[in-house]
Parts: sequence; C-alpha cells; structure tokens
Amino acid sequence: MLPRSRGGGAGGGGGGTTGRSGTHGRTGGGSGRQVISGARRGGAAIGGAYALRSGDAAGLRELGLDLGQLSQLSPRLQLAKIIDATIGEAGHPDDYALKRATIEHLKTVLLAETPPPPEVSIRSFVAEWIFQQSLVELQAARTARGRTPQQVDKAERQLRDWLKRRVQRIEVSLLGRPSVQNLSEITAKITGEALRLIKAGTS
Repeated sequence: MLPRSRGGGAGGGGGGTTGRSGTHGRTGGGSGRQVISGARRGGAAIGGAYALRSGDAAGLRELGLDLGQLSQLSPRLQLAKIIDATIGEAGHPDDYALKRATIEHLKTVLLAETPPPPEVSIRSFVAEWIFQQSLVELQAARTARGRTPQQVDKAERQLRDWLKRRVQRIEVSLLGRPSVQNLSEITAKITGEALRLIKAGTS
C-alpha cells in the first residue's frame, strides 16, 4: 500500500525550494520537500480515481482498496474512500490544503462522462496544490500590509493564473496506462520541476 504520511523524504528534487519570484513573493507555504511529499499523495489519489474508472483492481489494491466494494458505492463515497486511503484526516493545515486541492480533481475524473487525460489532471492538480500552499501567505498579507479583501482576492487570482502558465510548460510523459504508483511518482516529479521554475521566477 502506498504511504499516506504527511512528512518524510519525498523524491523528485526540489528540497528547500521555497524561493521568491520577482513578482509574487514566496510560493508554497511549506518546505519544498513537504510540498513534493503532498504531491505524491495527491498523485496517488488521482491514480486511484483513474484505476476505478478503468476497472484496474490491481491499481486499487496498491491503495488498500477493493474494486468490487468501491463499485457498489456512489461517486461521492468512492471519492471519500480514495481520499481516506491516500490523505486521511486533515489534522494539519497542510493536509487540509492538500485535501482541498485533490478533491476537485478527483471529481473531474470520477464524475465526468469522459475523464480528462491523466497528464491534464496532473498539471492542474500541481498548480492548485502549490496555490493552496501559498494562500496562507496571501491571507497574512491582508493583515500585515493592510490589504483589503478585494486586493487579496485579486492577488489570489493572479497567482493561480501565474502558476497554471508555468506548470503548463512542464512536459508530462505517460506511456500506456500508468499505474497508481507511477502517477504518484510523476506528480511528485512535476511538482519539483514546478517549484524550480517558480524559484527561478521565469516569465
């Protein structure tokens, strides 16, 4: 079964990449290693959703889930089971942010008549996950710099768009039908590359 612990040494590079971009300030509320670790768990959840849609019993077993049992549940309960297996309870702000970033992308896989390609889901999730990590800093700016809620909302929209543009530049190569483990590792790798782009502040 894939791990779902919040800490740990996530791969894919990017340790300590909580740098500053010239325009948007520090991107990502946690350390680069924590962000990549969370991305690995979110990628496993996305992989579980695709495994369910394709009837991949072996892939679901990687998460400790049973295809037959999941098939009897409503999409809402299916989503909850996958989230519980990969992320668990949101007992820490980072876990809450990860859960919020992951749930919407699971919905697009489980509820759509035709789910998006996995590489589309991965890029979209990575941008949203890094964005969610950045919200803490943006909200702090409301108090520290006397910004109005409207100014903070505008900054959030700009940051989300900025992140999406950068993540879209990253190539995602998937061969055949990737496994849950493979999607988990690819998501962590893409997140590390995204953090490096953000730290470099490329336009």
